[in-house]
Amino acid sequence: DNGIATSKAYPDKNTTTPQKCVYTKSMKVASFARCADVPSESYIKLQSAVIQQPTAVAIDASELQLYKSGVFNGKCGNNINQGMLLVGYGFD
Repeated sequence: DNGIATSKAYPDKNTTTPQKCVYTKSMKVASFARCADVPSESYIKLQSAVIQQPTAVAIDASELQLYKSGVFNGKCGNNINQGMLLVGYGFD
């Protein structure tokens, strides 16, 4: 309901210590029109969702520990352990 901020305005602290939320509505750069569940492994439905707006996803991030940038081409696991915001898809 409060929208989302840019990563520059609300940077990841990269810590294992729980942090207090410091988000304020003045940081808002985008908001969401609606919510819907996309079934697991339904890539066409996921593409359709992310075309319309940023989409929250739950993934197995085990292979992402050394990820730096670009399109991730590593293995996909089944141990859901991370929430992320999907903002696009493709080759760049």
